[in-house]
Order: sequence, then C-alpha cells, then structure tokens
Amino acid sequence: MNVRNRLSWIALCLALPLCACSGSGDEAPISTGGPSSSLVASFTAARPNPDTLDVRMTAGGGSGDQLTVDVEIVDTQGVYGAGFELIYDTSVADYLGHSAGTLLEQGGISVNYTVIEATPGRVLVSASRTGAVSGANATGPMPVIRLNFRAEQLGTSDFRFDLPFLVDGNLQDLTGIDWFGGVFSAN
Repeated sequence: MNVRNRLSWIALCLALPLCACSGSGDEAPISTGGPSSSLVASFTAARPNPDTLDVRMTAGGGSGDQLTVDVEIVDTQGVYGAGFELIYDTSVADYLGHSAGTLLEQGGISVNYTVIEATPGRVLVSASRTGAVSGANATGPMPVIRLNFRAEQLGTSDFRFDLPFLVDGNLQDLTGIDWFGGVFSAN
C-alpha cells in the first residue's frame, strides 16, 4: 500500500462516525453486560513461534467467555506506526474494545490509537507514535495493541489481517514483514 493510499485509509478511519475509541493510549472499557455465558474463549496463533519481522496475533489473557488477542511485532527496528483491518466471524466472537500495547509507548512517547468497528466483523486499527520522534524497537515479541473479544456461540472463527502496514518515522513502509492471524474458538 503506497503512502497516498495509506493516508487515505487513515483519513477514512478518522472520518467514520462513532469511533470505538481513539486517543493517546487510553483504554476502552471491556463490556461485561449481557447474560452470563458458559462458553470459554481461546485463541490459537497461526504462528506460535514467531521469527524476526513477524507480526502475529496471540492469546493475551482473559477468563471465561472473554479473551484478549495481542497483536505483537517481533524483533523489528524503527516502528513508528501500524495499521490493519481485522476480519472475523461475528457469530462466534464479539469485539468489546481495546487497550494499549507496550511497543509504541517506549520512552514515554504519546501514542494515538484509532480503533473502529467499521461493520460487524471488521475492525479498523491504526496506532502511531506522535511528533517528530524515532520509531520504537521491538526486542522479541512486543504488543502494539490488545483487542478484547467475547465468545458469542460455539464455534471457531479465523482472525485475519487485511491491508496491513508498518511504517518508520518517515512514514515509509518497513519491508520484509510477515503477518499472521489465528483462530478464535468458543467452547
């Protein structure tokens, strides 16, 4: 995705009404409303043993029917921002909100998160450092953002990335990046 298309995509994200959450690292609350469930949510990473320059989804914790899916960047230098669309089946999982990762916040830098459930089953995510600062360095796997879900009914759903990108401090694409989703299960 070239810079012009990426900036158009980000502008679209910012222009959509009813943002799920945006700001400088503030956490979106996890909804606990609705009937209690006997379902148990789990997540299986498509890439359980990541390599350098991988971005992957992995289980980040949770209990019962609620689960956090971490989006981790592995051994990558100079990350200023990330963007992607997460696609999943809403009959199995329900998006609840997000919380900050730890990668982009290094050095006390303010981070702008824009996370929008554009349509059911499609969450647009943009996270970037702010100001004229250098990119952050991931040493090992480090979460860029954490996305919270609730199991809706028995079944599985592929969680996959669409239109993903990582940029450096000059808004140039970081190259050689491989993106891996996973499978959300409700048992």
